[in-house]
Order: sequence, then C-alpha cells, then structure tokens
Amino acid sequence: MLLVTRSGILQHSLPVAINIVPVAINQDLKALTPKAGILSPFVGYTLQARGPQILREFGKAGTTVDSIEFERLKSSAFALPPTSEQRLIVQKLDTLTAHLARVRTELDRIAVLADQLRSAALSTARAQLVASVVSITDLAISTFDGPFGSNLKSADYVPSGIRVIRLENIGRLKFIADKRSFISTQKYEALTKHTLKPGDILFSSFVDRHVRVCQFPAEFDGPAINKADCFTIRPNTAVCDARFVTYMLASPQTYDAMKAKVHGATRPRIGLSQLRGYELPLPDLEVQARIADQLDVVFADADRLEAEAARARALLNRLEAAVLAKGCCGELIPQDPDDEPASVLLERIMRQQGEERDKSRRLRKNNSAKEQPMTSKSSSARDKLLEDSQNWPTEGLKYEEVATRIALPHDELRDALFELLSEHEPKVRQVFDKASKQMMLQRIAA
Repeated sequence: MLLVTRSGILQHSLPVAINIVPVAINQDLKALTPKAGILSPFVGYTLQARGPQILREFGKAGTTVDSIEFERLKSSAFALPPTSEQRLIVQKLDTLTAHLARVRTELDRIAVLADQLRSAALSTARAQLVASVVSITDLAISTFDGPFGSNLKSADYVPSGIRVIRLENIGRLKFIADKRSFISTQKYEALTKHTLKPGDILFSSFVDRHVRVCQFPAEFDGPAINKADCFTIRPNTAVCDARFVTYMLASPQTYDAMKAKVHGATRPRIGLSQLRGYELPLPDLEVQARIADQLDVVFADADRLEAEAARARALLNRLEAAVLAKGCCGELIPQDPDDEPASVLLERIMRQQGEERDKSRRLRKNNSAKEQPMTSKSSSARDKLLEDSQNWPTEGLKYEEVATRIALPHDELRDALFELLSEHEPKVRQVFDKASKQMMLQRIAA
C-alpha cells in the first residue's frame, strides 16, 4: 500500500493507493505492508477516513511542498476490528464508494451537458437569423488591440494601480475578474488610448476549443486597459445590441469561421484585421434585444444547473467522508458476537513480531545463543506503562499522549502496549471516542 508523504497535494488531500503490481517509489511516497490478519484495503479506507485529521496533526508546511511527519504517523493508533469484521467493512465500503463514484461521474457530466445546451442555443439562434450581414467594423465605433512589445513590458507591472485586462480575464461569455494585473498611474497615462469602457466587447485572439468573448462589466471599479491579443470592440449602440453581438461571436458558427483563419502552430490565433472583417447577420434592434433576452434565460438555466451540481458534489464529498468514518468504526455492518476478539488478533501479531525479532537476533549471533521470548527490557517497559496508566484521566489518552509521558523507544512502547492489551485479564483497553473520532487508551478500573 502506498501513501503520499511529500507533495503539494497534501495541502488539501491525502492520497492512498493499493498497488496490484510491483512498483518502485521515490522519497515522496511511503510503502506500508500490513501484518497477517490486517487487510490492506481496511487500512487504506482508515487512512482515507482519517485524512483530514492526519493532515492537521502530522502535516508540515515546507518552503516548496508540504509533507507528512511519517515517523510520528507510524506511532498513531487506530481502531482494529477482528479480521472477519475488517473483511465485512471493506466489502460494505467497496459497495458504497462504488455507488458514490457513479453519482460523482453523473454529476460531472452536468457541466458538459450545460455547455452543450449553451452551444445548441447559440447555434440555433444564429441559424434562424434572416438578415443582411454586417462586418464588425460597420457595427462598431472602434476596434483596437492592447499595447504590445516595448510599450508594455513585464517590468511595468506593479502590485496595485490601474488594472490591465489580459487573456486570462476573458472567458466564454464570462469576465473572469479575480485574476488581476496592474500598472502604475504614470504608465497608464502613456496608454490611455487603450482604456476600456463598460459594455466593450473583449475578444481573445487565441482560438482553441471555442471562442472566448465577453463584455467588459459595467460595475468595474476604476479605469482599465486591455493587453495585446485582447481585442476590443466598442459597439455602436445605435445599430446593435452589445449582448446580441457578444452571443453571436460566441456561437459555433463563429468558431468554425475563426478556426479556418487561425495562424501559428503552437498558439493558434487570428489577427485584428480578420476580426474587423468578420461578418454577422444583423436584424433590427428589437429582434436583437429579443434574441439576447432569450439567450440570457437559457444561459441562466445552464448556470443554475452547474451551480446545483457543484453543491451536490460538495455534499457528496461530505457524505463520502461520513461513510468512511462510520464504516471504519464498524457502524455500517451488523456485529457478530462470535467474531474473533480483536485482542486475539493483537496477541497473534505481537507473537509474530516476537518470533521475527527472535529470528533476527539468532541470525545476528549466528545461532550462537538462543534468545528468550521476552527480555527483561520488555518486561520493564510493560511495568512502566502499567504504572503510568494508574495516573491516566478517566476518558483515557491517545497513543501519542502516552508516548510523551514515558521515555521509551517506539518499538518497546508499542510491544509493551500490545502485551497489556492481549493479557487474559487486561488492565488497559482501547476505546473509540465518537466525539473526537479517535482511539483512546484507558486504564480498566480494578
């Protein structure tokens, strides 16, 4: 099983995967190999369920990327049901997460369907027009490009001042306001002829998947200029409705015509002269306004569909997190009283670990001496842990908290804890705290 421990993605997600073929990994990943009786899918689901908590408790921000303090994470405890119950939990979560994945796929299709709805409405509106054609030059007061070359260099940009509208601000029938660039007032005074006005139509010279065109918003705060390749059409409102012209420029018919005109192998674009000469059917103003109103309604409906799908996806993410949390705690499956107790599984794991240590010691000593199954050092660790447990609070402590109270190496503390938990009459137990959603270690009252 693989866990990402160093990546920018750790700012918001904890990727976990189970490899089904041999792989090689670098320092950004850690491999986990569960011991016998612990199912990899169960551990994977548990790590996903605890993802936000792990990022909070063990995440570390770096100068370039975030990381996970893996050694500390290895010391954390989590609920470990019997193997048979792990298997049931995995089967249940496999089924539920598959359902959620199908729903997520359907929700993702809504954005595609909404875009198809917009394109169909634009294409239909354009195809049904019966009117004489007019060039962009004839319906505009002016058309102009932004400053380019030495007129506006990278060094001219400043943290605040006069806005510069760039290609990244021009969406498909949407002005993207949150991407901001500025020049100084002094620099602006040399470029005032590029000043934009509310209602201007912004057209991206780059034509790729679709035409990017939008109106400069009326509520824009302060002056702004356009940058090179951000063509501006200042419509003559005496002959055309700016909304209608914008919609027609965004239609599939315009895209097909512009795609045939593009030049440039790596960044396909058209020139301003090609835009100026492009012709649109132009009915009278009343018809233009009516068509624009109808398209406003269609686009509002499409926007609403996308917004509702986005809200549903957010709820789906929350539902998935809740399903994983409850599932890993065994709350989504019936409990079988005949299941092997988890303490038996822990005892078996501890015995296997002891056998592995013994084997390792024998190899190191070339079979010159036989190791005792339990060293005095381990017994001392158990006694220290048992003595300290008498002072634990009633609600118990997390494993990390216990580790800070007892000065023992991680392996010794873990083995001592397994030993106490698997005793015939244990004095320490693990309890899942639903409020904090964490495993707690508690001293059993005499």
